[in-house]
Amino acid sequence: MTAVSADLSDAVVTPFMVELTLADGTLIQIESRWSLWESGRNVVDGRIKDFEATKGHILALVGTVVVGILVEEQAGSMTIQFENGMLLEVLADPHFEAWNLRRKDGMLLVSLPGGGVNRWRPKE
Repeated sequence: MTAVSADLSDAVVTPFMVELTLADGTLIQIESRWSLWESGRNVVDGRIKDFEATKGHILALVGTVVVGILVEEQAGSMTIQFENGMLLEVLADPHFEAWNLRRKDGMLLVSLPGGGVNRWRPKE
């Protein structure tokens, strides 16, 4: 898990995507199914097509500090840990790029269909 200490400053939820912006400039886009966990219990199984029923769970996290982001490069999954103990998990999609993460310095991570992660580093 990569240690992070940045507030979730904004969240946009549409029928097709969840976009999270951290105070440090990191932008995370989720374009597949996601799950929100608390104390080992699945709070919501977010399906983008059911966003009216699930978007409130994401919007309620705005202002919460992100303390870690775990990217499982071989599996293509990502887990975001919040200081309140909540975990936002995104698994790889078999057919699409499920998520991407872009840091302010230009680093870009993109989950690959079926698993794996491509990484682009900023030019020096």
